[in-house]
Amino acid sequence: MRKIFLMMIWTTVVLVGLPGLVAAHPPQSMDLEYDFVEKVVHIDLSHVVRNGNDHFIKTAIVTKNDEEPIKSFYRKQSSPKTFTINVPLEAEGGDSIHVKVICSDGGTKKASVDVIGEEETNEDAKDEEGSAIETQEKATKKGSGY
Repeated sequence: MRKIFLMMIWTTVVLVGLPGLVAAHPPQSMDLEYDFVEKVVHIDLSHVVRNGNDHFIKTAIVTKNDEEPIKSFYRKQSSPKTFTINVPLEAEGGDSIHVKVICSDGGTKKASVDVIGEEETNEDAKDEEGSAIETQEKATKKGSGY
């Protein structure tokens, strides 16, 4: 009798807890771009959701070097596939920008970009898997993964 009772409790825990674990997922991708002209970090996320009012990116944390982080909070995701965040930030060559985003259902994703100058490219930037990432010359730089 006790084994049946314990098995029923275990089954209930699995059935109640499993959907929440499956739903929690980080964005599929995150691209960072620093714009020297606008002095802003553009964060483009691929985060597929069914209902952007219930499942969305709730927090973005942007840190330059070891300075105090800039935290932004959100209450919904207007697009079912993407989410874009623009964070005002003064940066110059030699700065390192780190971004962490947190999903309302619990998944997280991190990325970074090293700012090396307005007219240079950042050929050493890597994504989370260690692959080289695309960068742009002129007033912007792209980067992902740290």
